[in-house]
Amino acid sequence: LAAAHRLPETSLTLVEIDPELARLAAGNAALNDSTAGRVAVIVADVLAPAAIRRAAGLVDDMADHVIVNPPFHPEDRGRRSPAPGRAR
Repeated sequence: LAAAHRLPETSLTLVEIDPELARLAAGNAALNDSTAGRVAVIVADVLAPAAIRRAAGLVDDMADHVIVNPPFHPEDRGRRSPAPGRAR
């Protein structure tokens, strides 16, 4: 949402694996005057097989830029959260 706010000429697609967090993101975008109507939210697992990603709305070459939050690190570089939802 910060990127949408800073780039007013841009439309964004947010991808979230957790349906509840996706619902919150969509609600936040709709309530924010600077992002309303320019932000779509897709519930999907970016690591799922291609057919499943496509069925969720993630298609090949759909983005000019990708921003990942939080950054993902190799398993051997950092601690995984003990909370299953956060660890995912």
